[in-house]
Amino acid sequence: MLDGRYDFLDGIVLTDSCDHIRRLYDLFRVTRDIPFLHFMSVPHKITEYSIGLYREDLGTFRESVEKAFGVKITDASLRNAIEVYNETRNLLQRIYDLRKSDTPPLTGAETLDIVLASTIMPREQYNDLLRQLIEELHGRQGITDYKARLMVAGSGGCDDPDYYRVIEGLGGLVVTDALCFGARYFWKPVELTDDPLSDLATAYQNRPACAKMADQVVERIDFIKKMAKDFNVDGVVYHRLRYCDLWAGQLLLLRDQLNKSDMPMLELEREYTLGATGQLRTRLQAFLESLGG
Repeated sequence: MLDGRYDFLDGIVLTDSCDHIRRLYDLFRVTRDIPFLHFMSVPHKITEYSIGLYREDLGTFRESVEKAFGVKITDASLRNAIEVYNETRNLLQRIYDLRKSDTPPLTGAETLDIVLASTIMPREQYNDLLRQLIEELHGRQGITDYKARLMVAGSGGCDDPDYYRVIEGLGGLVVTDALCFGARYFWKPVELTDDPLSDLATAYQNRPACAKMADQVVERIDFIKKMAKDFNVDGVVYHRLRYCDLWAGQLLLLRDQLNKSDMPMLELEREYTLGATGQLRTRLQAFLESLGG
């Protein structure tokens, strides 16, 4: 950001999901001349009041976009966009369902590539390509030469498919996850009523929760345990970005619950950039051997 790599943008929207992102907003505000810079407060609890407050914040955001870019965002256009995005969620669910097989037709790294593409492509075009891909995957030979079926959970910053490729290069196969660039991104659709802003406010707070949601500890752990069971995983790789305190606190509680369920878990703390992978490979290799794959 300080190098000016984002100066091509017409606008940036940031939230108070954690202190790091909150301070990033301050840096943009003070050091860069961004045409449209908007900050949204994201509730950290799920209550009737917090949903109503978030709905108001979404309304303010809509008005700000309309004023900044000279457009009109109607309820009808919002409902249409929600339907398009719900189609994406449905298609990505189908991709994940294919991975429940004993011989999944795609790797975890390929799946992450697919999910990441959804964050940068025109959505209608993405949906068309995803439908084609699903048809092709039904005819692809499944993967059989793996030592263990793994789930990756933890901090949302796992947006590098090479991280999965390190795991899968050692014989582990990532068949599911509980990540922001993964299942939590699309797992629940937005239920439409006559008020699309309320629909969005409700949906985004009722999705599988990030660690920023202070009152969703039990639900968060239950989601991880259910995903591990549904995808028949042999072990969980819990990765946490260094200095991510929210997910560090979650680790203690998750470790206890997975121990009670006899689910092996590898705990990894890593830098955002992949960098040197020697220690990472050593720990992953030892974990795979402990699973007896």
